[in-house]
Amino acid sequence: MEEPNYARNAWQQLGEMTPEMAMEQYILLLSENVPGWMRDEFIGDDKQDFVDAEDEREHEELKAYH
Repeated sequence: MEEPNYARNAWQQLGEMTPEMAMEQYILLLSENVPGWMRDEFIGDDKQDFVDAEDEREHEELKAYH
């Protein structure tokens, strides 16, 4: 008996969604459900957390699509 291919079934359920859009949706879901998962956790890191206007627009577009 052949086992189901869960990955293939999941991709088929996405229908016409491009792989890029699927990845963006995945990141959006992570961001909504695991706050801070993308932040740097290094002490003394001089990088600043920011969201530019384009990123914010894309985020809003993804939320509207979802």
